[in-house]
Amino acid sequence: MRRLAAFAFVLALAVGGCSNGSPVTADPTASVAPESSETAATEGPDAGETADKVEDLLDAYRGTYPGAVVLVRVGDETRVVSGGHAVVAEPGPVTARHRFPVASVTKTMVATAVLQLVQEGKLSLSDSVESWLPGMVPRGDRISVEQLLAHRSGLYNYTDSSSSDWTPGWDPPEILRLATSEAAVHAPDTQSSYSNTNYIVLGLVVERVTGKRLEEVLQERIFAPSGMSDTSLAKARVTDPPRVHGYAGRRDVTHDDLSSAWAAGGVVSSARDLDAFLSGLTSGKLLDTEAFEDMARPRGELRNRGNLEYGLGLGRRHVRCATVVGHGGAIPGFLTEAWSSEDGERAVVAMVSDEGSYTVLDGLLTTALCG
Repeated sequence: MRRLAAFAFVLALAVGGCSNGSPVTADPTASVAPESSETAATEGPDAGETADKVEDLLDAYRGTYPGAVVLVRVGDETRVVSGGHAVVAEPGPVTARHRFPVASVTKTMVATAVLQLVQEGKLSLSDSVESWLPGMVPRGDRISVEQLLAHRSGLYNYTDSSSSDWTPGWDPPEILRLATSEAAVHAPDTQSSYSNTNYIVLGLVVERVTGKRLEEVLQERIFAPSGMSDTSLAKARVTDPPRVHGYAGRRDVTHDDLSSAWAAGGVVSSARDLDAFLSGLTSGKLLDTEAFEDMARPRGELRNRGNLEYGLGLGRRHVRCATVVGHGGAIPGFLTEAWSSEDGERAVVAMVSDEGSYTVLDGLLTTALCG
């Protein structure tokens, strides 16, 4: 069995204080819980003022990251700030149209497609895995669609396997066979435990329900309705211009084949498109109000991801000024965060092309959300 690197798609969900990147001074913007969870993110500075502060922070961090882009939206006003280069030692800044592998932000898109199918009565949150994928998942009759979405299935996280490495050409059933060759980490619905395997299973369920390939489903249901023209679940997009290279320190670790991530983290997108997705999700374009509220309602805390509150493919994060919903992702060479107030009035997308730049990313994210 070919092997997938254990670090490959580990989510950067609770990035504060977890940097493995270049040394930087202590970040005064480090996240703390807000005085009140009812604080609105829109009460902070406007997009222009916030962009100025983000730009100052990018200047302060200069030399500790290869390339970075931050998009800030407050109401109808959007600002984009970038630093560094798309490719080290080549001219040209990073822009809001540059494509990054967004890793586990993919999960929120897949979860949205699943909830659309639930809205349409084609699928139920209480449906068992066995009812859609007979014989593919051990004890699948005890695991529900809702448990997969909320990381409460207990399925082993395939990217943690010691018998895996990064190689191209994986197919989803092969990934699932690797995952289910390991014992479950807990009984279904007894605790929350982040596992990329959950979303591989969900991707297969979506294909079974719709009779279409997952990339087609996401294009038709998520990307096209949101106006996401830079986005796809397709390995070729990584090499399409404008591309960004990803780094581990000074080493270029860009991968052109994301097949081993698939529904767990295989989407390639831009800052502009991720903002369009957040807007579509919070505005009612992609899900009705009841479905979105259910998606955002936490089902538990992910103890193996910094006790992050997690709903159905959507995290809930407390920063020093507010509570926001969204997702983050890490993949070799890239870190991404995409978060929004629940009313969609304030949103931030932050992307860095260095897998170790957690301190940089967290500082940018908190400053962009709170000013």
